[in-house]
Amino acid sequence: MLVKPPLYGLAIAFDRPPGPTDPPTGVDGAIVLDPFASVIVGAGLSTIDGDEYYDGPERRILSLLDQRFAVLEPGIITTWNGSILDLPLLGARARALDIGLGLRIRPDRRRSLRLVGRTDPPPAQRPAYQIGGTRPVAGAWHRQRHLDLRWVYGDVTASDGITSPDPCRGAHLARALAERRWNRARRHLDRMPPAQAMTSYAWACLDADAEDGPMVEVPESARRRHPSAGLATRR
Repeated sequence: MLVKPPLYGLAIAFDRPPGPTDPPTGVDGAIVLDPFASVIVGAGLSTIDGDEYYDGPERRILSLLDQRFAVLEPGIITTWNGSILDLPLLGARARALDIGLGLRIRPDRRRSLRLVGRTDPPPAQRPAYQIGGTRPVAGAWHRQRHLDLRWVYGDVTASDGITSPDPCRGAHLARALAERRWNRARRHLDRMPPAQAMTSYAWACLDADAEDGPMVEVPESARRRHPSAGLATRR
């Protein structure tokens, strides 16, 4: 009997700074974002227990997401276009803010943004945005693996509503779509080597009065699980 791991939907909202009239375009006309100028303003996370919304300062959003993925049961983070937008943008913003996350990404040599003909995976919907580069990334966040649903569906109708500006709705739909085609979806999971020494901003608790973020409360059970528990990882 096939055992399905927990599925978590993830979607983010961001502000793109004013740019030129004709911004640079990437594959299939997608707008190429400058990840060090765009700012994450919200994030939605969907679990079997309900949907969660994170907003406020960008540092707080990244910190709380990192904490949640650190303590959730190991499962699958599902996104739509996460391999060309969400994960690269999250990683770039963490570098811009000089914080460490349990997020690991690397170029995915199995895939290309430009899919020709009826290949497997099939041609995907034209993404509205992408981070620079010509190759998607594979990723993992703490003990959570990643699944980009564009490799599973690839048709325009599958993404109706999932690119909504409401990240909670996008996260909820991502999890529902993965549930719907799990037998197919599990073959498209990102391939990432296991983490050797994870470091995470969630373990570097800020002062309660810090201007750049809240005090991060880390449950003792999570501290015991994490190989870097008790170490200051703020860089």
